[in-house]
Amino acid sequence: CWQDNPDTLLLTFKNLYKISINVKVTINSTNKEFKTNSLGQIYISYAELEQMKIIKDGDKIREFKITYDNKVFIPDMKPYKDSRKPDRIDFTLNQFIGEQFAILKRQYLIKNDTIFVNDISRKLIGSDDKLFKNK
Repeated sequence: CWQDNPDTLLLTFKNLYKISINVKVTINSTNKEFKTNSLGQIYISYAELEQMKIIKDGDKIREFKITYDNKVFIPDMKPYKDSRKPDRIDFTLNQFIGEQFAILKRQYLIKNDTIFVNDISRKLIGSDDKLFKNK
């Protein structure tokens, strides 16, 4: 929120892999759905929201209902109740909600026969910060 009354709101959506995703969004318990573009973004004009009676004149957005991959996400907006109108909100959605397992994607630096691991406890791998490739 860098200005008091922005004219538009940018919503961005990514999954836990930080990949842009396509979602559907409804605002303030209405039936009007907004869909993301190919970059996982939605640009919404506050004037249009007022024209469509989604928000009252000068009012704020109280609720987002996000549908992604047959799952519904309703973020808790209570902490933002008394804040200014945002000009941008970035959402990161957990695509593994309701799943038994999450698939982690990791990238490790490999030099010669050594794989450098920075985010795993040394107790788990047995030696400093590296694993060795076996031939």
